Amino acid sequence: VSFEDERLDFAAFSARKAAGEFPNGQVPVVIHNGKALNESTAILRYLGKHFGYYPTDPHEAWYADSLVDYSNDFIGKTYPSIMNKNFNDDTKKAYTDIVNTYCAYFNKQLKSHGKAFIAGDKPTTADFHVTSYLCSFVNNKHSPMPEDWAAAAKAALAANPEFNAYAEKMFAEFKDYLDSRPPAPI
Repeated sequence: VSFEDERLDFAAFSARKAAGEFPNGQVPVVIHNGKALNESTAILRYLGKHFGYYPTDPHEAWYADSLVDYSNDFIGKTYPSIMNKNFNDDTKKAYTDIVNTYCAYFNKQLKSHGKAFIAGDKPTTADFHVTSYLCSFVNNKHSPMPEDWAAAAKAALAANPEFNAYAEKMFAEFKDYLDSRPPAPI
């Protein structure tokens, strides 16, 4: 899908927020068919439905949504230390525990159904969300986290072979975007 990836500095964001461009006064916002869409998970689901990445079967949709919700919980647990550059032994242990739990859970999901993608036979919104987590907190060359944190995350992924193989496949799928995306800590 072709799209424009627009990143705002604080001055541009403040001006556009004051002009009322963002429905709830924050980003992310996707402009699609002339409408400003807000809230990350709602945007993900909307685009998934629009472009065929959201299951039509109610049970499959629940499963994909449950994986997104699970993954979303971990974003809130992971980003504060990285964004605040709070790197010490206690936060490293917490980060390592979080990433180990995350990787083990998705490894278990892949093992239990034996399919190519996180929620089944074809890519869904869950794949985009899980891959986003991995590309933000595990495999992000622009992250400010210390090398020992990055090594711990990569070790957690490597310790979960099904999820590691899945991650490598998804990194390859998004390689062009990942190589050219603007630097961002998450």
